[in-house]
Amino acid sequence: MINHVIQHPQQLASLLKAIRLQKGLSQAQVAARLGISHQAVSALEKQPEKATLERLMRLLGVLQVDVVLRSAQETPVARTEW
Repeated sequence: MINHVIQHPQQLASLLKAIRLQKGLSQAQVAARLGISHQAVSALEKQPEKATLERLMRLLGVLQVDVVLRSAQETPVARTEW
């Protein structure tokens, strides 16, 4: 398991798409599970900062991703830079 440090919305955008592809899911499959259009999934992946927290959490649930909050003073396990 790799931990990713997200400090900017565009980092999250890239990561959401990468995780979806790693899971072998299309935007249409994710959309069907969320009850939204594939265009809405595309918008979530491109601009996650415009989504509600509820919608982001639902998407992360479909992708089977946990959210862990921690103090920025701790040493990260792995830092993902884009």
